[in-house]
Amino acid sequence: MGRGWDRSYPNCSIHHTAIIGENAEWIGKDSCGTVLVGADTIIRPFVTVDRGTSGDTVIGNDCLLMAHVHVGHDVVIGRRVQIAPHASIGGCVIIGDDVKIGMGATIKPGVTVGDGARIGMGAVILRDIPANEVWVGNPARKVTKSISPL
Repeated sequence: MGRGWDRSYPNCSIHHTAIIGENAEWIGKDSCGTVLVGADTIIRPFVTVDRGTSGDTVIGNDCLLMAHVHVGHDVVIGRRVQIAPHASIGGCVIIGDDVKIGMGATIKPGVTVGDGARIGMGAVILRDIPANEVWVGNPARKVTKSISPL
């Protein structure tokens, strides 16, 4: 575990190879925040989560971060979010509740992903994604509306 992890949240399952709370990968910017992990969240092998540079990096309750996921600094992830293996979330991203992110997807820093959105496998997200939409491709484009909000 890294130095900036807040261990106050119950019932988390964090694999011993995960690196939680290391400094952000941002040259010239020091990490001053921590990482907050919500209750009942599962973090699988080789996940990396950077601590914040201007605030905290937050992972909500009931989330699943699968193997080899990277979460950048100052990211805020909502509740019940599933992130598939090898996805990469850039710094300062906001991910709403009930979002699913496919294997190998990449989300550019500073993007907001709305509640209930679906990001396809290998998608490259360069702009904000509205709630309940499905986006795929490189660069990602809207495909259809998702099923009704959860």
